[in-house]
Amino acid sequence: MLKQLYLDGNPIDSMPDCVRSLNRLEKLSLNCCGNLKTVMCAPIQLKCLDIYQCQSLEKVTFHPELSSLPTLYYEDTFSLTEIEYGFRTQALSEIDEEVLHSLGWINIAYLNHCRFSMANWIGTYDLDRRILPAQMLYEHGIFSTYLQGKEVLEWFTQRSSGSFTLQSPPKNGKIKGINVCIVRTISSMKEAGPWRIKIKNLTKNSSWTYKPMMYLVPEKDAFEDRGEVDVVWLSHWMFGKNEFEHGDQVSIHFSVRYDGPKFTREIRYGPFYENVRQYGISLVYDDDDNNDGGKHKEDPLGYYKSWKYIIGTDLSAFELLPSHYLLYPTVSLSMLKYYI
Repeated sequence: MLKQLYLDGNPIDSMPDCVRSLNRLEKLSLNCCGNLKTVMCAPIQLKCLDIYQCQSLEKVTFHPELSSLPTLYYEDTFSLTEIEYGFRTQALSEIDEEVLHSLGWINIAYLNHCRFSMANWIGTYDLDRRILPAQMLYEHGIFSTYLQGKEVLEWFTQRSSGSFTLQSPPKNGKIKGINVCIVRTISSMKEAGPWRIKIKNLTKNSSWTYKPMMYLVPEKDAFEDRGEVDVVWLSHWMFGKNEFEHGDQVSIHFSVRYDGPKFTREIRYGPFYENVRQYGISLVYDDDDNNDGGKHKEDPLGYYKSWKYIIGTDLSAFELLPSHYLLYPTVSLSMLKYYI
């Protein structure tokens, strides 16, 4: 049975249907396929997918019964907006209002077109920053975006320098998500990123360290004459019903310290808690008392919840120590060992 297939340099615009039926295929190479736009439902036993320099590629999905995510090699794929179970980016203006409402995001002021740096398969960030409309990033069960403003959004119920006690929920509702807002003032390009955030449940001795696969890059002239830039980052963490409860002690720590794979010679810098003016959190609860007349209402977040390897589900592949998780921008689980 065929185990390796090389289709490099072909003028195809999608993965051929016949490839999907190759149930023993372990390696598929589609490098330099300039017209390739989609790789849909990649073979079930695939262990390696090469998609270098596929400039038109937009989306990659996998067989629904895939047991483990294959190693993906991708770079110079500037049109790529989704790798299933890895990441998805969407223009905020194109997202359904029901999705935003389910996240608890209300009265948010979008940014105009802005510049982003994005990570490749190995978790290092490109220098060819892309100018895009305001984006929502989804990965690991975490939604995030950048907003206009200089303060934590007014609807955030708790604000502090990073330590919180979770308030009692209304009507004994279960916590199904946590919104986090971080306001920073940065004075140099180095402080822009890459960066990471760590949420710790001190009561339950658990933590999630997350480094987004894209970050906002200010314009080059923003720091002239000792200028500063205010950055507001909003995120929703789609936790399950047991990770957090009212009364739990929670801490949030932000840092601009790049810790690339150990075999690379990337610059590492700090310090921790870089220029954060304020943290805010707001809890989102299950609406168990919602009376819909007995009719089943489709969950606006159903597609996002269907992904594997997200918080609130089995994250054992990302578990460094019991109940401590490292959520970094690589869709190759085998790469995580190089960050430890």
